[in-house]
Amino acid sequence: MRRSAFLSLVAGSALGLLAAIPAQAQQKFEIKLAYFVGDQHAFSQWLIKWSDALEKESNGRLTFKRFPGAQMGPMAQHYDLVRTGQADVAWYLHGATPGRFPLVEIIQLPYLTGSAEIGTKVLNDPELRAKYLDAEQRGVKTLLMMTHQPGNLFTTKVPVRKVDDLKGLRIRFASPTIRDYLAALGATPVGVIATEQAEQLQKGTIDGTVIDYGGAGIAFKLGGILKHSTEMYSFVSSFSVAMNQDFWNKICRR
Repeated sequence: MRRSAFLSLVAGSALGLLAAIPAQAQQKFEIKLAYFVGDQHAFSQWLIKWSDALEKESNGRLTFKRFPGAQMGPMAQHYDLVRTGQADVAWYLHGATPGRFPLVEIIQLPYLTGSAEIGTKVLNDPELRAKYLDAEQRGVKTLLMMTHQPGNLFTTKVPVRKVDDLKGLRIRFASPTIRDYLAALGATPVGVIATEQAEQLQKGTIDGTVIDYGGAGIAFKLGGILKHSTEMYSFVSSFSVAMNQDFWNKICRR
């Protein structure tokens, strides 16, 4: 996604949260912010800037305590962490709990979305959000939705240059739609949590993974393990940044 477009979305979500807080409110709130990758990840950096901006613009009424790197719980639990109030705000991956957000997951269909910018704009369409997408994310106030850039195939030993090269290779999939896509191409899809990819690749339990460049190179530090890339730009994964609904109601109480 273009830097300027993403900046506008993040800034807009920060301003929207500030606008919701009564101007006369003097109570201070500490916000527990949970995310499943380390602070080196590009979106972690945006979360840090977003939370810092809110602290500054709220004149100290809001302070953040950040829990990066799945400190608060495994990646698959981040939606429930914010839904139940263990976290006040969380960034979570819809594909980490397959089938839980079926309408949101449509955007993960192969070759449906050509860029992170397109995917993020679609997911944040006001009418689409109001009628369908927000309702799937019960118990939270969705602040922002987004996708990463289209993902590719990466392998450790065998380069994939034609469809037949995939036969018999054990490839980690990112979502059920990509599982079915890989199976149709002749690969053997294997379910592996994103944060466990490096270990499973090193052990040889899987022969490769489908992921975007940012995830491979920065978020999960797979550059020293993966030896071959096949640029397919075949899918995106979707995410949300959301606040616990009760916490939202509390800080926005007038």
